[in-house]
Amino acid sequence: MQKQHQDWYFEKRKQLIKSRPLSRISWLVHGATTRRFTSEREDKTPDVERLTGLLGLSPQTYALADQVHGTRINIIDAQALASRSSSKYCFLPETDAMATSLPNVMLHVFTADCVPVFLVDTRTRRVGLLHAGWLGTLALLTTKMLQQFFALGSRTDDLIVWIGPAIRKCCYEISPELMAEFRETFNECSGFSDSRHLDLPLLNYWQLKVAGIPEKNISRTSLCTKCNQDLFYSYRGNRQNKGRIISFLGIR
Repeated sequence: MQKQHQDWYFEKRKQLIKSRPLSRISWLVHGATTRRFTSEREDKTPDVERLTGLLGLSPQTYALADQVHGTRINIIDAQALASRSSSKYCFLPETDAMATSLPNVMLHVFTADCVPVFLVDTRTRRVGLLHAGWLGTLALLTTKMLQQFFALGSRTDDLIVWIGPAIRKCCYEISPELMAEFRETFNECSGFSDSRHLDLPLLNYWQLKVAGIPEKNISRTSLCTKCNQDLFYSYRGNRQNKGRIISFLGIR
């Protein structure tokens, strides 16, 4: 296992992994769970509620994405919350990315190798969380999310971004045909492929850099989910396992 990197750290007896830069933002709640916290049940809502108990929080709304490996981005504002049912759960159909500037709304995505990307605008207090597997990465979901932030008034220097735990190039092998698609789409990015191995976190990092996010504002988790199955669920490591990493992000 790789040694702890200065940009991330474990908390709550290794039940959570967090970004050190994001942890410096006093009004922010964020992190991702490890196997030491999350169960393997298919219904993730009990784990979501148990997580907020671990954090000592009681959000008014739990936003859960119905992930389909697409590019739909859901902006959760007061109007969106007013139109939902009385349930504290806000289920977002066919959604792989979400953003909000409302306090007490906790965003969640579920992964087991795919890339969770956390975006925080420190000036406008807007947060966004997305799930980028190979389909989302190839479709430039991170770029599209940034475009939404810019349309809402965000500036590059104000955005702090964390790329959470995901499978890395050492363990992510794809077909030659799919690799050809990635090389065509990301022809200006270097170092993301090695024969048939693909670096999904790097491709999402590259999208951030191309959009103008300063390098000092971006941090990445150096742990590979497949290499570290004692800590993280990995679809490539065990496809029968229903466990997932819960990435969460919200405004206090």
